[in-house]
Amino acid sequence: LVFEAVRQNRVSLRFAAACLQNDPVLQPACVAGNHIASEGQAAPVLSMEPAERLPDGGFALAVWRPGGAQAELRLQCDATWGDVAKAAVEHFRVHGGAVYL
Repeated sequence: LVFEAVRQNRVSLRFAAACLQNDPVLQPACVAGNHIASEGQAAPVLSMEPAERLPDGGFALAVWRPGGAQAELRLQCDATWGDVAKAAVEHFRVHGGAVYL
């Protein structure tokens, strides 16, 4: 709940319980870097194929929007779902900055 409040208005963290105000995950900069849509959030749903390992140790992942726009994302071997979401948001220039994977 606090995470979503901070996502919508970074000032709202000051109204959270004192024990949450210093939580690193709830800091506005951290929340702003999260590109995975939350339940009920208006955001596009992306589909993807299984990842393919690349010779450099990273992986390639085909991702597409419901309308058919597709991208091949190339990520480092230690990439997280958050990194996939961020790369997709950047590639597709998603308004609102979040996607469902």
